[in-house]
Amino acid sequence: MLKDNPRVIIPNFFTSLNLLIGFIVVWLAIGGQYDRAAWYILLCVIMDKMDGTAARAFDACSSFGIEFDSFSDFFSFGVAPAILVLSFFQGQFNGNMEAVPLSIKGACAVYILLTAIRLAKFNCADKEDKDFFYGLTSTQSGATVAALFLVGRKYGLAFLADETIMSGVMIILGVLMVSTFKYRKFKKRSSRWLTVLQGIVFGALGIFAIFHLYPEAILVIPILYFVGGVFLTHLERHREQPDGGE
Repeated sequence: MLKDNPRVIIPNFFTSLNLLIGFIVVWLAIGGQYDRAAWYILLCVIMDKMDGTAARAFDACSSFGIEFDSFSDFFSFGVAPAILVLSFFQGQFNGNMEAVPLSIKGACAVYILLTAIRLAKFNCADKEDKDFFYGLTSTQSGATVAALFLVGRKYGLAFLADETIMSGVMIILGVLMVSTFKYRKFKKRSSRWLTVLQGIVFGALGIFAIFHLYPEAILVIPILYFVGGVFLTHLERHREQPDGGE
């Protein structure tokens, strides 16, 4: 692979960073540095975006890169967010994991399982559609957990320590990942201005993530993204429904 196309090392470098930063997330979360761990998940999002961009820019796509990216995403956007939530609740009970509510443990386990299923599903099918993902991406899901956590911490919102709400959030995100809702892929658009605007938005969000700024602005993007996917799917199904159908 490397002999045939040495440029594959470039996207795989970013994929490696994604995985290693995911490991740092787990390390920080277990050590009680919850805010830093959440910000590092968002840094993983940047690395994930960079590896795909580099693969396309350098014509360096490979079957190895696709599998490596999935393993990396599973850890950084599946395992790491779940560990963050578990560690946070463990901290609420003075480090006693046994006292962490079963609903939180179960929801995090379900989230990890559905992340794995979503990534396997993508490798089997989603690549055939160049315009849409089917189901929320693991990257968007991980970003939602991290941004929601940071917003809750920044404003001292009570929901963050509510086992029912947080369990529900993790399960809903997991279900959305394996759903059939259509989500438009972020890629170069036919309109130059839309492409520029998309680049500016992602650039700004990247700066916010690197310098730990405006988590509420970061949270808006994944929320709009998965709400938009639900709306788009509902609209298309309505259009496809035959006249006179129920």
